Parts: sequence; structure tokens; C-alpha cells
Amino acid sequence: MHTQEALQAYGLSAKEITIYTTLLKTGKSTVQDLAKHTGILRQSIYDTLTKLSNQGLISEITENNKTHFSAASPEKLQEILEERKELINEAMPELLGLQKEATQKLNVQIFRGLKALKSIFSDPLTGNEILSIQPSIGEEFMKEFYVENFVQKRLDKKIPIKIIRERTKEGLQQKITTNQKEFRQVRTVKSLKDINTHIIIYNNKVMLNLYREEPASILIEDDFIADTLRILFNTLWLNGKTV
Repeated sequence: MHTQEALQAYGLSAKEITIYTTLLKTGKSTVQDLAKHTGILRQSIYDTLTKLSNQGLISEITENNKTHFSAASPEKLQEILEERKELINEAMPELLGLQKEATQKLNVQIFRGLKALKSIFSDPLTGNEILSIQPSIGEEFMKEFYVENFVQKRLDKKIPIKIIRERTKEGLQQKITTNQKEFRQVRTVKSLKDINTHIIIYNNKVMLNLYREEPASILIEDDFIADTLRILFNTLWLNGKTV
């Protein structure tokens, strides 16, 4: 990484970098000297020097009634970073607590219409594993969109999926079987006729897809609900037949 990029990553602005590195080269300079070396207007130099001084990166020296400025050693940057790191480490428990509190809040979103469903159907691909309960209802939707888009993207990301489907003798469901190359495990149960919702569980989310005249999807983000549905899924899974 070049010096300019490193100092930008540290958090210095372009003018701060120019003035700081100029002072490193010259040892010490007046505002007039800095204006000549950098081409930056004096007022802007004063403002930038104030910011650098507040960060402890420069100091003032008075010689012959003239104010000179000098840069702190580059090692000062490392010291400041270490101090910042210690402060962040001290604050980390509280920060993580705030994050946990936020993730524990129930978040429910409702999407209506085919376009809306398509817009969120890639969300399960953010998970490390996908659990899916697929009733036979909604096969046309799955054929037109689910298979052609979702499956291929899942394969590209090598995300494993477990599917519980109804035992059928014909239709799309019959073609959904266990395939190790496609990271897919499938088990069937005798009947899902009373379940009219496609349920997808991933991360801390549950997606409920309703394939009816006006398709709709309910996306629930909640640890407790997701864990509860996982337990129900695993119960069905243990009683299913591998295909």
C-alpha cells in the first residue's frame, strides 16, 4: 500500500496528508512556507493545521517571533491506532449488546405480487444452509421462476439445501430428489395437503410463500421463530423417506 493510501485509510483528508508529509520532509515550516510548497491557500492551511494539531500529529515552535510547525513522528500514528484499538475493545461488549438487542426485535415484511416475490427470492441465498418445506401447490410458480433462477444461483454458491416434499406420482415435485452434486437432500412425507404454504428457513429468517391468485410472501426475521421452525422441520425430516 502506498503512503497516500495508507494515510487515507488512517483517516486523513487529502490536505491533511499533503501538509503532514510536507512537514515530515521539511522538518519545520511556517504557514507561508507551507503555502509555497503545497499550493494550498493560507486559510485552508490554518484550518488543516488545527485539525492535525487536535489529532496530535503536529506541534508548534516559536523562533524569532515566527510560528513554525513540525510533524510528529510517523510512529505517533501507530500509537494513536493502538489507543483507538484499546478504546474499541473496551466498548465492544456494549456494542455487541446493542447489535444483539436489535437482532432480537421481531421484523416482519409482506410482499405482494409476482414481481415482489421475485425480488426477495434470492434472500435465502445469504444463508449457510436452507431448509425448505415444499407442498405440491404452486408448482407453476416454481417451474417458471424457482427452478430457473434460485437453484442455479444456489449451486453457484454451493449452499446445501434440505427439502421436505409431498410424495407425488407426477409433476415437478417428483423430479426433486437427493443429489449430492447439487448439494441437495430430499425426504418425502405422506401428505402435505393441509399445508398451502412454501416454508423456507435460513439464518434467523423464515419465508412463507403463498402461491395463490395473487402470490404473496411473508418474511419473518426473528431468532426464536426461526429456531422453532427448525425444530418442526427436523421432526418432519426424521420421519421422512429419503428419495
